[in-house]
Amino acid sequence: MQQAQKLAEEVLANPKNGTAAQKAEAHLVLGRVFLTSSRELANQHFESALAIASDFQRVHYYRALADETAGDYSLAIERLQKRLAQDPDHWETRSTLARIFMEVGQVEQARELYESRLKSAPADFQALLAIAVMRYQVENGLTGGLGAMRALLRSRDKYDEREVSELLLHLSAAERSANNLEASAKAARESLQLVKNNPGAHLQLFLVAVQRKDAKAAAEHLASLKGHLDLPVVEKMLEGRLRLLERKPAEAMTLFLEASKLDERYVDALILAGVAAAQDGRRDEAFRMLGHAAKGDPLRLTPRPVVTPFYLRPGDLLDGLEGSIVGAARGSDDILANLYEGILRFHQGEGAAAEKLLKKVNDVDTNHAVASTYRALISLGRKDLKAAKLHAARAVAGGRNEGIAHLVQGVVWVESKEMELAKRSLRDALTNAPKLYSAEAKLAELEGASSRERLVRLLSLDPSFLPAKRVLYSLDKRG
Repeated sequence: MQQAQKLAEEVLANPKNGTAAQKAEAHLVLGRVFLTSSRELANQHFESALAIASDFQRVHYYRALADETAGDYSLAIERLQKRLAQDPDHWETRSTLARIFMEVGQVEQARELYESRLKSAPADFQALLAIAVMRYQVENGLTGGLGAMRALLRSRDKYDEREVSELLLHLSAAERSANNLEASAKAARESLQLVKNNPGAHLQLFLVAVQRKDAKAAAEHLASLKGHLDLPVVEKMLEGRLRLLERKPAEAMTLFLEASKLDERYVDALILAGVAAAQDGRRDEAFRMLGHAAKGDPLRLTPRPVVTPFYLRPGDLLDGLEGSIVGAARGSDDILANLYEGILRFHQGEGAAAEKLLKKVNDVDTNHAVASTYRALISLGRKDLKAAKLHAARAVAGGRNEGIAHLVQGVVWVESKEMELAKRSLRDALTNAPKLYSAEAKLAELEGASSRERLVRLLSLDPSFLPAKRVLYSLDKRG
């Protein structure tokens, strides 16, 4: 992009040089340069491009991206819809529009975009695969997604090798999610035969190897994907997970701590560091790290895109590590060991196991803030509002300065339709933990339009925080 910027600046530096089309293209390039840093400058260049060439359709696509960056999702959607109406075959516009719809919580509208494409082109591979990917990554429809992709694979002769490789990559991720490890590995290997060194396929093979406790295979696939994920934090976590598999917990702990320092949003990195320390026999150090992790956002374990070729389920890297923390306990009544093992189990999606461990903590300390916070969340997941209220009240009673306790009590009040009480609790959460973004988004949803600027600022700090995008979009729709 730097080279393109230099050429564009050279074209515009001398008004006598270059054709009108070249000057319009130069303004488009410079507009793209400023997309993430200055919406105003980006739009100035886009307007200049249109002034030179009013039919320059690509400009409308990038203006929509500028609107999206500024949090104007309704305007971005409107621009993309107009662009798509002018050129229904422009896949990048359709897929970007679908992504934005999914990010703001309008999943049905995203699906309709792909389905409308199939009405005019029933065999469109990209649309067929996009719907299948939505099913397993967004709609919690793993079985349907698997069925759709297996059906597509039966017609693989209709598609080119790159398309089949992409299909096999997603099939591998879905099969692994369904715990069909052999089928997952087979699909990923076939994908690599068609497109060499595909990092997404190596990621799935790495994860399969970890589940199989095959350190040698995991090391081979990690070596092939390192430097290709564009996510240094995740790469460090994957390497740390390999070191745990190799029974090198001290090295693993160092890698997980480095990942956590790179991006503190990855709560799972800190949990993994604590697990590694526990495996290394460093109980006090492990529990100090886990104590910090326990006070991170309980509603968001890790940042993740709405759809991705590098598919990791929340908690994927925690799988298979149960028992590591209680293994460092000083007897069966070690309250901290039970607490942190319970939180690990919660983030593994094992609510019943987590509840059993956290109850042991509350049996000793009825108002233990962190244990009660997570038990309230487990109760909400079971639709047991009465129990959730009880645990949330105990969490706050035991931790007046604990942001997560006030956050969960706020969520419970929302579920109870007690909106003023919910606002008060969420404000208390932010007073005690200003970086608790889940509280910020939920409070903004209750406060309405007056909170718009705060949400835009939050998203400038963390563009991946989807709850804020959904609230911002809903506020715009309310007017």
